[in-house]
Amino acid sequence: MPTRCLEAGRWAAVAAQPKLPDVEQCPPILSRYSWIGTPSERAVECCTGHRQKAVREHHFVPCDAPTPPTIADVLAALRGRTVAMVGDSTMHQLWTALVAEIFATGRPVDVTQRVLEFDLQPQNHNKDDMCTVSHTNTPRIGGCENTFRLHARSRPMCNLTRHQGGKGADFKWQLRPMCESIPDLELRVPAADVTFLFYRMDANRTRGVRAAWQRTHGHCGTAKKNFADKLDAAGRNADALVANIGVWYGHEEKGAYRADVAHVLARLQAFTAAGKLAMYRESVVQHFPTASGSGLYEERTDGGPAAKRGGLRGAVARSTCPTQCAALGDRFANQLDWRNRVLHELVARTGFAAERVLPVAALLRPMAHLHKNTKWHCTLDCTHYCYHPAVWSALLDSFYRRLINHFEPLPAVTARQSPPPPGVSPAGTAAPADSQRLVWDGVGFVPSGTRERPWGGVTYGGRVRNG
Repeated sequence: MPTRCLEAGRWAAVAAQPKLPDVEQCPPILSRYSWIGTPSERAVECCTGHRQKAVREHHFVPCDAPTPPTIADVLAALRGRTVAMVGDSTMHQLWTALVAEIFATGRPVDVTQRVLEFDLQPQNHNKDDMCTVSHTNTPRIGGCENTFRLHARSRPMCNLTRHQGGKGADFKWQLRPMCESIPDLELRVPAADVTFLFYRMDANRTRGVRAAWQRTHGHCGTAKKNFADKLDAAGRNADALVANIGVWYGHEEKGAYRADVAHVLARLQAFTAAGKLAMYRESVVQHFPTASGSGLYEERTDGGPAAKRGGLRGAVARSTCPTQCAALGDRFANQLDWRNRVLHELVARTGFAAERVLPVAALLRPMAHLHKNTKWHCTLDCTHYCYHPAVWSALLDSFYRRLINHFEPLPAVTARQSPPPPGVSPAGTAAPADSQRLVWDGVGFVPSGTRERPWGGVTYGGRVRNG
């Protein structure tokens, strides 16, 4: 099997293009809470308006252009295995991008989501292909575990195959991921016999448990439960995992951050010794307006009219919101931010294999114009990035390469009763074969060679320390 190169790739400018109308680039992918079903909600998350101009003016050039790995290559290499993602909302964005690429191939997938706040029952979901949540009748209490069968090539309908939840006295549905260190999200691709898991792990700290549950379930909110235990659970349950912590730590927590990253790297080393592929992803780059040009949330300066009226322009104004995300200053445009600098120092000191660090910082430093809007009190989020297939395919690229290099494809499954292999569709469907690569042509996913491909291919989610 040929070995894929592991470099991060780069952005290349493209010739100016005539103004084109915005294209709907944001499928209502099942998010952690499934709340991006309407065009207005997707506009919060997607690369619309001036962001589409930024997308059109650049394209991603992988280190082995023009034949980058695809999700079909990844599924073929992973047959029979499980992959876990462990991290905060920025890792959840990578998860949602992965879900979008798999959904776009047309393969049926089974997705299980465990929701803390809401008992989302079948009647609370819209009858569309992604089972998005209806805002007209959403319950505000309870918790649930729902499993969906999603198929991009089926007619729009919500196939919720399993629901468990309610306000039972033991509150188990509300707190299962916290109390039992089980995944918040699971995705299985039956035809490829591949499973993906997502564990929400923000930082090494406690997580709030409502006062009504403190007496019986207070232990579920401990730092150990929400940090060490979740990381170890992912290591036990997966053949490959990628972890990250970062944006929840500010300057004042540098010591804690260094110690916590060292702990994560040590656990990943232990998983590697057990034969697993254990990776760490660089932290995302922030683009908040700052006096220094660092872009860091904790250094953010005046971002809105309220601060200007108070005479705080150019000073830290923590209660204001940015009106635009800012390009990094010259000092920071070509160097690692402090979080990623600490990471690479620890990698060198501990002997963690540098090739198992997923490079994303260099790709994100020039992308100040590709941040998303927000549902919170600020209208702009300079930590998370908007969704566009071409943007997120670039961020998935280094992940795909390491998975393919580590896992050699196994021989085709013979004589066992199992779902059909990739390329063999269930009756009445037309899923593409693994050998037929799907690429994003700027309008939709098409078989490779159909049209010229100006960028790459995939989507997003979540929230962070700046909210």
